[in-house]
Amino acid sequence: MLKLKALAAIAAIACSACADDTCEGRVKAQRTGNPEHLKQLLQTKQCQGCDLRGANLRGANLMGANLQGTSLIDADLTNANLQGADLRGATFYWHDGGHFGCRTTLVTKFVGADLRQSNLSGTRLSAVIFLGANLQQANLMRTTLSGADLNRADLREANLSQATLYKALLNQANFSQALLVNANFEQAVALKTTFEQADLTGASFYEAHLRGASFRQANLSQTNLQATDLREVNWNAAKLSTAKFPRGFRPSNGSSSN
Repeated sequence: MLKLKALAAIAAIACSACADDTCEGRVKAQRTGNPEHLKQLLQTKQCQGCDLRGANLRGANLMGANLQGTSLIDADLTNANLQGADLRGATFYWHDGGHFGCRTTLVTKFVGADLRQSNLSGTRLSAVIFLGANLQQANLMRTTLSGADLNRADLREANLSQATLYKALLNQANFSQALLVNANFEQAVALKTTFEQADLTGASFYEAHLRGASFRQANLSQTNLQATDLREVNWNAAKLSTAKFPRGFRPSNGSSSN
């Protein structure tokens, strides 16, 4: 009798494990953080290596917070104040990868958030939502922003040197005076985006969509603009002498000086 009960218990545990391995179970697990860590963050603004998955931090005041190495998968930081926050090494993205037919992606939301002077250097931010966020003077060096939504984001004077923005959405974003040396904008969509006075030395916009963008007074030395949609672009006083354009394209109003 005892043996039968033991076997039944083992079977129940096995079934429970199977249930947790469903699409729904795995997604739920990725949306479930540690409530004690959330309390700690709100009380101290110090939460290195915390588990804040799925946390509701809409409108939270996290100015100067230390969130290094913290998991923020599926967290909602809409309109949060993260000015000067340290987010290096944090996790913002989870993808199921098609396991048992599941194809779920969970990302952090920074819609309208204040991330001025924040530090996100070297962080993977693929598909993260920064719609309308303020990233002025933020450190985004060597970040991966592939597929990220930066539509209408303010990136004035931000440092995105060696950042990857492959297929990112950058419509009407503002990169004025930003440092974009060797940044990868390939296949990005940047309609009516401002790059005025930005340093784009060695950057690549191969196959990007830049219709209506402004590069006024920008430095495009060695910038790759081949196979790129350059209709209605403003080149006024931009440094273009060594830029690589589509065959037969002749920009107007650009500077030939180095």
